Amino acid sequence: MYLEPREFDFEAGTVTIHSKSANGFEIKDKEERVLPVPQELLGDVQAYVKANPGIRWLTGRDGDPDGHLLRLAQRIGRRAKLKCRVFLHKFRATYATTLLRNGVDIKTVQRLMGHSDLDSTLKYLRAIEAADAALQQVVNKIDW
Repeated sequence: MYLEPREFDFEAGTVTIHSKSANGFEIKDKEERVLPVPQELLGDVQAYVKANPGIRWLTGRDGDPDGHLLRLAQRIGRRAKLKCRVFLHKFRATYATTLLRNGVDIKTVQRLMGHSDLDSTLKYLRAIEAADAALQQVVNKIDW
């Protein structure tokens, strides 16, 4: 909600996440962090910023941050006929699980999530079931 174009380093391919006390946005543990941004998304953000010069917030309307992201996500969930409750925090779990399923090690996931201890990270992750095709591929790649 409080993401600003100036927080992106398009050359380095990163975004810096930090608190914005004036807006009431505080990062858990007040730990600023720099995160890598996928190249495709970086290009989309850069194009959006270029097409909208002078914008302050990437999710904003009329110069203010959009405080209705949860309602928007829920409306999209209903249209998609999702059979689960939609809440914004679920994106964190999806992010962590996607990283793990694509071979990112748990300590890196912990760092990207901004957790100071590993137990906090583990709470977000769903176990990869034995029948999972991705797990089978990982096991098949190992040179025993």
